[in-house]
Amino acid sequence: MNELQHQQRRFAGHIRDPEGTPAPEGVEDRRMAIYRELFFNNVLGLVSAAFPVCREVLGEDDWTALVRRFFREHRFRTPLFHEVGGEFVEWVAEAGGKLPPWLPELAHYEWIELELATAEGEAPPATEWPAESLPEQRLEPSPVARLLGYHWSVHRISGQWQPDAPEPTWLLVHRDADDEVHFTLLEPASAWLLQQIEARPGQTVRALAEDFARETGSDMETVLRAACSLLSGLCAAGALRVV
Repeated sequence: MNELQHQQRRFAGHIRDPEGTPAPEGVEDRRMAIYRELFFNNVLGLVSAAFPVCREVLGEDDWTALVRRFFREHRFRTPLFHEVGGEFVEWVAEAGGKLPPWLPELAHYEWIELELATAEGEAPPATEWPAESLPEQRLEPSPVARLLGYHWSVHRISGQWQPDAPEPTWLLVHRDADDEVHFTLLEPASAWLLQQIEARPGQTVRALAEDFARETGSDMETVLRAACSLLSGLCAAGALRVV
């Protein structure tokens, strides 16, 4: 490593961790302070904008300390500002420390909206399919839809309420043809059906309903009516399409 590279590493190390890494020799602290504040405040602003609920529930001091720890410990892989939040989600899932147990899932829940807003792929047009016409149809998810399962009721967390115990939660998140992102809370049976649509392409709605009725001992016609009602609404919303 030549002298220039050594100085660059000292500079970057000090920007990340001013308390643990001395500043490069020959640079006055007044100038280094400008760089320290500029770099950290940029990251703080990006992450805070992407995770407003996380920021609210932790409080300003704890949130700033968490982002500073992220800035110090994490080695960024992306040069793109809009992808920094995704790396924060990955980091906080492994961060440890005295963080609320639901924080990693809350961060993921908040991040998915931006991830879908910038994801490649086009949403299918919203299509009205009467429920009675769906049993023999084959469906597939929109390429800009995500089925999410969480241990915690992340959609309810706010500055006024945080969970004391896990509560399994299923959500369908999709981007529509107008580039609006929508969240739909699902019952476990609905989530099972959407999982099967994704995992078993080519199966008709009737075949999937028969499997569910057989596995759960439910009445087949009741299951089929409920499935078609749900799926008709999701086709109309642009979250599913007939193939």
